[in-house]
Amino acid sequence: MSAVDAGDETPEALLLAGERRALVLGAVRRLSREHQELVSRVFGLHGSPQSVRSLAEAWGTPKSRVNRMLASALEELRELLADEGA
Repeated sequence: MSAVDAGDETPEALLLAGERRALVLGAVRRLSREHQELVSRVFGLHGSPQSVRSLAEAWGTPKSRVNRMLASALEELRELLADEGA
């Protein structure tokens, strides 16, 4: 097991987890408003996570559209995080 396993609570592991969270939250803030809202709700960044189905119902849009939006948002987030690492 490595020092950064999920159950490991060494100071180093906690510091690394905090740094990763800060990077991800910073990248989320750089997404479009719509993508920010979607990612925040699905992953519970500011409350309880919501399912794609419940979001689609709340937004009055097909679940398939919300899935495509989420895929697009996650791709954009990956690109932003890759740029941070470069």
